[in-house]
Amino acid sequence: MLDLAAHRKGPPSPHGRVGPVCPMLTPDQIARGLERGRFRIEDGFLERRCSSCGDFYPLDTEFWYFAPAGQYGTHNLCKGCYLEYRRHWRARRQG
Repeated sequence: MLDLAAHRKGPPSPHGRVGPVCPMLTPDQIARGLERGRFRIEDGFLERRCSSCGDFYPLDTEFWYFAPAGQYGTHNLCKGCYLEYRRHWRARRQG
C-alpha cells in the first residue's frame, strides 16, 4: 500500500511546512503515471522518474521542486538536474 503520509513527517521548517511535502495526486494521475513508466512504487513509497537523468526519486519536495501548474505537482526534472539546467542556461545567456 502507498504511504503518502510518511512523506509529510519530518522536522518543522522555518517556513511553516513540516519536512518534505508530497503533492496530492488523484488515483487516476497515479495510475496514468505508473502506466506510462513515470512512477513506480518502491518500499511502499511513490517514486517519480526524472525526465533528464532517468533516475527514480521519492515524489516529495526533498527531491523535486514544487510546481502547482505541472502535471504531477512538481517540475519534471529532479532538483539536481534542474540546477544543472539552470547553470547551463545562465552561462549561455551571459555569453
